[in-house]
Amino acid sequence: MEEPSRRFLPRFNLHLPLRFRSANKSGPEWTGHSTNISMHGAHVVADFAPPVGELVRILIEIPEVIGMRSAEYCFTAKIIHLETDRPESGKVGFGVKFLYYVFADEIEIKR
Repeated sequence: MEEPSRRFLPRFNLHLPLRFRSANKSGPEWTGHSTNISMHGAHVVADFAPPVGELVRILIEIPEVIGMRSAEYCFTAKIIHLETDRPESGKVGFGVKFLYYVFADEIEIKR
């Protein structure tokens, strides 16, 4: 018997550039891009992936939508799965579950 899908909200195929780093410790900032996004999470492709279970901060600029201006969001998210068999050479894919977010201009991001 097939396991029921856990996805209740639609995913949107949005290929958006993003930046991410560990939420709990200092370290480098990495870049990547989303392949799809929902209200609960996203799939990301990058050169590096944090381990499953790690909390990360992800900065994504969501483009302008009808009647709403574009804005940069800072999501705190949990890594929920990794994919090392990406067709893009040297890339790794990973899924994140969004825990909460703020507008990026509301926080100080240490570089």
